[in-house]
Parts: sequence; structure tokens; C-alpha cells
Amino acid sequence: MKSHLSLPLSFALVMSLLSMTFATQSTADTIGACVKNSNGKFRLAESAADCRKREHFISWNTQGPAGPTGPTPQCTAVLEQMPYDSSLVKDETYNGTAQAAQRINSCPAPYMRTGATCLASVTSGPALRQSGSDVINGVLHCRGLIGQAESNILRLISYPICTKVELVCE
Repeated sequence: MKSHLSLPLSFALVMSLLSMTFATQSTADTIGACVKNSNGKFRLAESAADCRKREHFISWNTQGPAGPTGPTPQCTAVLEQMPYDSSLVKDETYNGTAQAAQRINSCPAPYMRTGATCLASVTSGPALRQSGSDVINGVLHCRGLIGQAESNILRLISYPICTKVELVCE
């Protein structure tokens, strides 16, 4: 029975001698430690010379191989429309004009202009012939078209539609 107990101890001694032979100091790419033979506790060390009696030196790499690529996240765009803000409304009247265009205000950050609400009406004079919105040189305009008489009064009201886009990933 005594020979059975000495076999594991002999194996441990041979392994510790081998580890001291092949890895006797740490480098910039490795971390070294002295391991106590009796209980496995260790302390950081730079080389086998730093180990005490009944300790053996071990080292390991500071960085292992790259792992597999993780799953692609599932993302969803969340759109949030800005609440009504009266400071962004333009309400102007134009006298004696055949056509009037009104530039739409821009939206405050982090919102962006995604459209506009335009309203054209005639307060005096002939009926409104045409209304809507145009994009001219990348700028959105409300427009209204009425007759040529000087007594015509065209009213244009515009309000930008402001939207915030947020990307939410799981």
C-alpha cells in the first residue's frame, strides 16, 4: 500500500520538475507564478529562481486564441415624433401676390425634419387656385396660388414634422 501512495507523489514531483525545465521564466506574453506543492496556492513570480523550496514555477499566456464570432444583434429602428411645438409654426400673410412660398423651420436636435404640414387659405379675394408643398434646392416650402388682384390676401401656415430615429439592438 505504501507503494501506491508514493506513485502519485512521484508523478507530481516529475511534473513539477518538467514544468521547471520547460518554463523557467515569464515573458511579456506570459504570466508566471510559484505554486506551493502541498496545497496548490500560488503567488506571482517572474522566474523559477523566485520560487521557494516546496514550490514549482508555472506560466501561462496573457492572451489565448480568438473565440468564435458572436451572434449578429437584432436591431429595430424606433421612430418618435416630436410633440407639437408652437415656436416652430410659421403663420404669415401675403398681400397682392400671385404665389407665395414659405420656408419650413428646421427641427431641434436630435430630431430631424421628415415632412411638413402646410395649410394655405385666402382671407380675401378670389378662391385659392392651388396649394401644397414643394422642395426647392433641398428646402421644403409651403405654397399657395391665387389671382393677381392687389386685394388678395393669402395666408400660409406651416409646421415641420420632426422625428427622432433611435436604433435599439438586443
